Amino acid sequence: MRLSYKDEGNQNPIVTDSNDYYPFGMSFVRNSEEDAHFGVGSYTNYKYNGKELQETGMYDYGWRMYMPDIARWNGIDQLAEKFSSNSPYNYVGNNPILIFDPDGRDWYYTNDGQYLYDKSLNRDNATQFFKDNGIEGAKYAFESNTMGYMHYAANGYIYDDSASGGGKAIESGKMQHIEEVIINHPNAIAKRNAEAARYRLRDAEAKMFGGYAYGMSVGYTYGTTGYTLSLLQNFGTGQAKLFGTALTGLAKESYGFNFQLNILSAYGTNTDGSRNTDVFGQALGHGTEVSGSYIFGGSANTSANATTGLPTTFGTRAVNISLGTSVGGGISRTYTTDLTPSLNRFLKFNWVQHKPQFD
Repeated sequence: MRLSYKDEGNQNPIVTDSNDYYPFGMSFVRNSEEDAHFGVGSYTNYKYNGKELQETGMYDYGWRMYMPDIARWNGIDQLAEKFSSNSPYNYVGNNPILIFDPDGRDWYYTNDGQYLYDKSLNRDNATQFFKDNGIEGAKYAFESNTMGYMHYAANGYIYDDSASGGGKAIESGKMQHIEEVIINHPNAIAKRNAEAARYRLRDAEAKMFGGYAYGMSVGYTYGTTGYTLSLLQNFGTGQAKLFGTALTGLAKESYGFNFQLNILSAYGTNTDGSRNTDVFGQALGHGTEVSGSYIFGGSANTSANATTGLPTTFGTRAVNISLGTSVGGGISRTYTTDLTPSLNRFLKFNWVQHKPQFD
């Protein structure tokens, strides 16, 4: 049950909204006060587990949307490969009485194979938390979860729920006394080692190939102006981005449409002496492009100083091979922006077709 109150100044709070729920969050009508509140502008939107009820009938958990009428998420768990025995769509391991999922994923996983806990960590501050505390190679994991007989709880405890473990807790979420924990499942250790190996492999791939990206783009040029949309993917991490690039010609005019294949590479050295691998981050902003085309063509774009237009010592280079109707060439100033957030918002609000299941 969840109640919402308001204070009218006479120290007698008034109930403005009350809801009863089945364990998995679907509400049932108890009295006339129970209206389903949707849309903007009311604290009464926040219902089951304190999450905001959407017009779609789903609850917004931040990372994913939850459908209480069928007790399933609307998308696959980001950590699905770590829990192969569970459906990637199930809610809290089908155990809503004992387990609470705050955002659809506050433990973190280190590159040496440990799950650690910190009460000040959450999904929103994870990147800054790792930076401030000098933690390298860590991955944000979850607020609470169960793996085999081990339950990693939101209060910072690990519980061994096997028959021999008897629910014994390990404080601080650190496996400092592993001899006190009995893991009975014969595949538990092998699964854990394989998981750690996969993370190490991914980190190695990101370090080796994370400074490169490939993709395709479509665009047009008209006189001394133009615009290009580029869909790109990082070689090392697999991350995809949608970029938009505006062009302003400095030399000759060009007209037509074009389709390009793109190869991007980050260049320069970080302050700690390591190689720059931020190929997407450094591709944003100002650049200088040299191009030429007659049916077939090509261009090269380099990060540039906003004032002088000269190449910077730290940035991203792009080599493009084009096929299209453009004729011409020359030198252009470019400015690139990241359109990925706008695309994500569009997909979120236009491709979700689930209807409310309320009377």
